[in-house]
Amino acid sequence: MVVVGCSGGGQGSPAGEAAATKAPSSSNAPEGQKAPLKLSIMATYYTPQPPNNQSDIWKKLQEMTNTQIDMTWVPRSAYDDKVSVSIASNDLPQGAARTELILPALGECD
Repeated sequence: MVVVGCSGGGQGSPAGEAAATKAPSSSNAPEGQKAPLKLSIMATYYTPQPPNNQSDIWKKLQEMTNTQIDMTWVPRSAYDDKVSVSIASNDLPQGAARTELILPALGECD
């Protein structure tokens, strides 16, 4: 699986570049020193139910990486359509899993 992100505008995204360079460090900073990095991600799942975003493992991952991840899980059968609708409505998350090598909707992103 490959994760990609794109933004509208075509002139690049200073905010996206800033977010990419502000990744939390691996140091153990005291609680409250830095606000968590907020990320929105859309990914597909192949199981009968989507993964649990409230599990202890998920919470620990966010705590260890100082992130707040808004994860949108989409069934594989609807994923391509969801990506196309998200692009058309200019409502793409910061990251999206690309499931096919050629997905015209994602290939057009700047």
